[in-house]
Amino acid sequence: RGEGAALHRSVMPAKSRGGKAKGMRASPSQTEVNSGAHREPPGGRIVTHMTPSPAILSEAFKKEGDDFARAKKYAEAESSYTTALSADPTNHCIWSNRSLVR
Repeated sequence: RGEGAALHRSVMPAKSRGGKAKGMRASPSQTEVNSGAHREPPGGRIVTHMTPSPAILSEAFKKEGDDFARAKKYAEAESSYTTALSADPTNHCIWSNRSLVR
């Protein structure tokens, strides 16, 4: 088992002979884990969060900049476009939009 299995075991309380956690009532999530319904992902690693790709980040900041530009908040739009460019400097639309609000 990988490091994710150790993390999983450290989170779960110890079991008694009856299959339930010592001193605790089994919640639905513990019941699922005890019954085998919960399985570790391949490789034994548990992912706690995911970082969005640069393309997704740049698109989100581009849309935010577009909203600011429509509202005629040009300084905020420029800031959003600049952040989008730091995530994906190859997107020519963001360069163009930022130049329009400067």
